[in-house]
Amino acid sequence: MCCRSTTAVLMAALLTTGPVIWSAPAAAVTADEIRAGLEDWFADALPQSSAGLTAELAGEVAVQESGSGFRAELPAIRLALGSAGTTLRIDPVSVDLQPLVGGGFAANWTLPDRIELQAPDGAAATITVGGQSGHGLYSPELALMVATNFELQDLQVALPGQPPHLALESLSAAVRYDAVGPGIFDQSTELQIGGLAGLKPDGSPALRIASIALAGGARGIDLAAWRDMRASMQPSFGHRPKSTAPRLNAAARPAPLRSYEGSHRIRDVSLDIGGGPLNIGDGALDFSFDGLDSGVSSLAVDFSLSDIDLPAVIGPLTPREMAVDLVISGLPTDRLFEALTAVAAGAGLAPSNNALALFGLTLQDAMMTSGARIAINELLLTGTGSRLRLSGTVHPSHAAPLGMTADLELSINGLADMLAAAEADPTDTQTLGQLAVLQAVGTPGTDPDGTPALTYALDITQQGQLLLNGADLLPALATAAP
Repeated sequence: MCCRSTTAVLMAALLTTGPVIWSAPAAAVTADEIRAGLEDWFADALPQSSAGLTAELAGEVAVQESGSGFRAELPAIRLALGSAGTTLRIDPVSVDLQPLVGGGFAANWTLPDRIELQAPDGAAATITVGGQSGHGLYSPELALMVATNFELQDLQVALPGQPPHLALESLSAAVRYDAVGPGIFDQSTELQIGGLAGLKPDGSPALRIASIALAGGARGIDLAAWRDMRASMQPSFGHRPKSTAPRLNAAARPAPLRSYEGSHRIRDVSLDIGGGPLNIGDGALDFSFDGLDSGVSSLAVDFSLSDIDLPAVIGPLTPREMAVDLVISGLPTDRLFEALTAVAAGAGLAPSNNALALFGLTLQDAMMTSGARIAINELLLTGTGSRLRLSGTVHPSHAAPLGMTADLELSINGLADMLAAAEADPTDTQTLGQLAVLQAVGTPGTDPDGTPALTYALDITQQGQLLLNGADLLPALATAAP
């Protein structure tokens, strides 16, 4: 799956198109100008990191006149996947560029039908691609593919002499930039994946995902500021033309964009885990960053999973549906960009989650020192005959002994049935004890839908005191413990 996702991301970043509301002044350009612009674009598009995830062109871009347009020969692309030494190589690609009325060039290409993956120990895997066409709209003035589309079919990953262990029915991507002002653009990205399967040696699926859909949109991109920020994160690129323009320091740099939003969907997931099959009907993740061009920004997150079917061995107290709706406000934008820069610069660290961990730590510290506020509109877990809802606000703070103050409301519906199910399993004494405590300290009431439920008001004070329903929590738990 790593091979597939890495290849898809790389191809989407490099050669991804459709109609776009964009125009550029008609201007005669030379083959050298096309070549320089393509190399500059590659410098922006290819991931660069001294930490391990690096990409490079194995040679120079070559451009020559072809009829009324140009033909560009892109050299092989070598991608180093982290510090372990695994590399992926995409063979050279030819791109035909035909001039358009009003400026710009229509670009068409065909990707190689085989991509090689080489491990440090010499083991090699082959990614085969059944269909691999793409087209786009290239602007030499912007050194940017302002619109791109590609579609890949029948991808398979296999070791030499072995049947495929990963298969993908289809992958398509589209990227476009719309000019909304001088040097300012809105950008949108769509990625569709269909029929992803991880295969066992006998060819049966160990993992199956019917479809994955990713969409994102950045608003108000200052292209020059964005490139300046990227250059500060990846200072060296072997074939990038040397710019004579001075680089701006972080304080003087304009905001690279105004906002960003993303929408992710996944459908019909099935995989085998220790106790049996795990199935998820639908999953969704929507998020948005707003106010990135101001001193204070916010992050909204809406996440949900439905039709969750877990193995029986996990027990009866498992959610069948879950949802999270929260907003983090009051984020200092400069610290947020520091965190995003750290993720980009740390991509490829081994283990691979180090970059995200660094982002989390930076973001956490920013929240705890800026007065940021987390509003939990709803956290919902729904099981068979049970439902848990949590809402409230959290204020992270280094000054608080527990690292935060909070005002939270919790309601649990169906706790008696959950307790009865736990009592039926004499081996799970820990769960039984926890549920007994919850039942003992709960207050009869109703959940937000008006359904009878046990309710809990939890306060974490500036002094570090935990209050449950207005009383100190620790003595209450000691009294209620069976």
